[in-house]
Amino acid sequence: MKKLFVLIAVVVCSIEIAYSQIDDNSNFVYFFSDSVKYTRVNAFVSPFFKESYLKGDSIKIKAGLVKFYKNETGFYANTMHLNKEIPSFCQMIVKGKINLYETGTKGSGKRVSPQATPNIATGEMAVGVSAPIRRGAGIYYYNIGYEDIRKATYQNLKYDLAGNPASMMHLKNYKTAKTCQIVFGVIAATAFASGAYMLYTEVRDVPETGERKHPDVGVSLGLLSLGGGFSWGSYSYGASKPKHIKKAIERYNE
Repeated sequence: MKKLFVLIAVVVCSIEIAYSQIDDNSNFVYFFSDSVKYTRVNAFVSPFFKESYLKGDSIKIKAGLVKFYKNETGFYANTMHLNKEIPSFCQMIVKGKINLYETGTKGSGKRVSPQATPNIATGEMAVGVSAPIRRGAGIYYYNIGYEDIRKATYQNLKYDLAGNPASMMHLKNYKTAKTCQIVFGVIAATAFASGAYMLYTEVRDVPETGERKHPDVGVSLGLLSLGGGFSWGSYSYGASKPKHIKKAIERYNE
């Protein structure tokens, strides 16, 4: 038993030493094996029916082996263990005691064709790149140091942010926004469905006589308008969620 504890201590110390020796000012690839290779990654390439890989300076690295990589466009983490083992990368947007990552940011996890050529100045690909997703539209992840990333959900963060009242306040605001988004979305869908059905029945039941009779569509149009209002409300609450997550982690890092 004593030997087991010694072995665990040695492994932990080795990992801490590896972390402390990483030169954050250089471009590098950090592998799941906790080894580091100093090289510049130009792009994340995903050929059809073949393994995806990172394209570097005269090298190719299997994306499934890479935990993190850094180049002049940013710092990226592999989401494959949270994404059905399919390699994909999210970009760090907040660095500190807790790091926050987002998918859909410029340069993060872009899948490009093998024929694409990199822009030497930025590391971005000149062709074969999908349209960039706007900030705040992606999925959020977080970690501490070089630990495995986790999804930035209320259930996960409430333990890591515990003890910081300001962070927990923003995290609770995130939970409220998520709940309201769902509730408003359900109400909107119900109102839309009810309004559309009532409008259909009102128009369908107009008698085919010589006298023209206008259907009473006031209630159905009112329901459709109500659905539109709640739909906008659901969208607004959803759009506010990233702000609360980011503020919660930023306050924790202060």
